[in-house]
Amino acid sequence: MSDSSLLDEDKKYSHNRIIRLISGFPENRPLPCRYEHGHCPSNDKPVNDLKSKKNLMLVFNRRRLTLWQKYSKKKAYIIGSLFVQYRRFKNICKADAASGTVAFPLHSTLKEEGVFDREEYCRKLKELPETFHPIKICVHEHDIQRGFDKIYRGKGFEIVTAGIRENPDFVDKFYDIVRHCKYATSNAFGSYLFYTVEMGIPFFIYGPEASIRYTDRDIPIERATREEEYGGYIERLFSTYPDIQITAQQRIAVAEETGIEDAISSDQLHQLLMSHYWRQRLEDAIRFPFRHPKKFLQRLLYKCPLVNRSES
Repeated sequence: MSDSSLLDEDKKYSHNRIIRLISGFPENRPLPCRYEHGHCPSNDKPVNDLKSKKNLMLVFNRRRLTLWQKYSKKKAYIIGSLFVQYRRFKNICKADAASGTVAFPLHSTLKEEGVFDREEYCRKLKELPETFHPIKICVHEHDIQRGFDKIYRGKGFEIVTAGIRENPDFVDKFYDIVRHCKYATSNAFGSYLFYTVEMGIPFFIYGPEASIRYTDRDIPIERATREEEYGGYIERLFSTYPDIQITAQQRIAVAEETGIEDAISSDQLHQLLMSHYWRQRLEDAIRFPFRHPKKFLQRLLYKCPLVNRSES
């Protein structure tokens, strides 16, 4: 059914693929749920997720579940960080010969631009002691589109990327990059922090301060200050350089944010997805005549045995 609300499926960062993998949900059916695509530094209203027509929401952790329940009556469940779910499902581990550091500069998106002195960032990275070298910089697709990778290349750094967000193998490329590194760093909060620490790679905030410039006029400028609610706490917790190790407090914070211990089981997820899939299809079928009366009449007349279509 071309007018089905099921067809709106977010394919960023391999998440739809991971959900199917851990739940066993059929490949030939669209997912009947909305799901978070990354870790969020703020506790702002989840505007984009609330716009979804789907009746099931999957969140990463208790913090996000509490936030969702504040703004919506739609059912929501904790699924845990999907990258972490994938890593554990595939048993991806840090390489025995891991060396050097992977750096994740604050990245841009379609509507946002990461703003900081990139030449200063390169200078600071080169100042790191020998134990952190060699250093490779993982660049997001939207920063490559803006040409920021050329700055890093010009300073002699190896550039790596997990590729286009919509590519199904994004998660595989990401873990293939980080598992060969001994350390990970960034100059700002990001999902990479939780993914690297969860698999035993020490992470540290380092470099020039970064901020977000919003290019979408519909997004209030004051949102940037409210991001300190959670992201600021995490950045302070990991601003430990030159003492780089995974502390007990960091482990607790990562476990809470990745939400794996609170996540529903694979069987529960499968049952949820199947029941909501059929429910969504039924609701779409019921609403279709009211939303699209002309199309409904056309289909009804086409299927009616009293109509001789050969005469039309």
